[in-house]
Amino acid sequence: GFVAMAQGQEAEAERLMTESLERARALAEADGEGSSGPRGLVPLFASNLSRLFLAQGRLEEAVPLMREALAGFERSHGMNHPSALTAMSNLAALYNRMGRFDEAEPLLLRVLETQREVLGADHADTLTTLNNYGYNQKAQGRLEEAREIYVDALERRVATLGPEHPHVLSSLSNVGTVQRELRDLDASARTLTESLERHLVVLGPDHRDTQYSRLDLATTRAAQGDLAGATDLLEAAARGARAGMPGDPAFAVGCLMRRGQYLRQLDRDGEAADSLLQAAEMGAEELGTEHRLTRASITTLVTVLRELGDEETAAEWEARL
Repeated sequence: GFVAMAQGQEAEAERLMTESLERARALAEADGEGSSGPRGLVPLFASNLSRLFLAQGRLEEAVPLMREALAGFERSHGMNHPSALTAMSNLAALYNRMGRFDEAEPLLLRVLETQREVLGADHADTLTTLNNYGYNQKAQGRLEEAREIYVDALERRVATLGPEHPHVLSSLSNVGTVQRELRDLDASARTLTESLERHLVVLGPDHRDTQYSRLDLATTRAAQGDLAGATDLLEAAARGARAGMPGDPAFAVGCLMRRGQYLRQLDRDGEAADSLLQAAEMGAEELGTEHRLTRASITTLVTVLRELGDEETAAEWEARL
């Protein structure tokens, strides 16, 4: 199944993985209790098939498989076994991804408590779970709790991994974004500036994470009213995305569109039109004219062009909507 999946033969991979899981279930039913043999293979095969569904975006179909994997690993090895903890973490992450935060929360707390007891409070896996719990709290609007959790994770990661580890950079970004949501904008700007500086040194100007760091800081700069600073960051993010994120054109299009909108607010309409034109052209070519970012870019571009008196070009773009 994994070979077929690696070769892009997803239908064949699903057939093979489903067949393996069904056979293991049947043999386990006939075999009775026990942690080895067919019963021990069921959670492994269920987990494998759920990974395929996740890769395909079939989240609802992945949920029962991940629950089956978790139950099987707990039955076979106990809840403190790494396989069971991984399965529980994966299910919690899926619930977070689906917006089912209230279902993710008890799983994350259970994993976190067990990891602290078994692995220690400063273990890398424990801190990953702590960070995920912070995201869960932030998503539920518990911003003060999320900030405390994110700061705790950051401090522990700095102490155990050093200040330039990629996980530390991720934690810095998390702290800075929740500071912004709490409207502590000066603190957010300081944190995210430090994060971007470290991203540039550690990962380089074209790395995917560096572009998200630029976008985070641009969002805070805009919230502070520094639209000029935000436009510079968005231009750099779009340029870096084209170099380092060729498989994600939507990111660059979104940055260029937002840059155009900010430039328009600064009454720099000529530059706004140029940025929006880049967004519209890239969106139309790589995302299609029906994509929401493409349509938003074209709509704003048409408005700016008409304000500049270029009715002919505006009409040409409007016809593409």
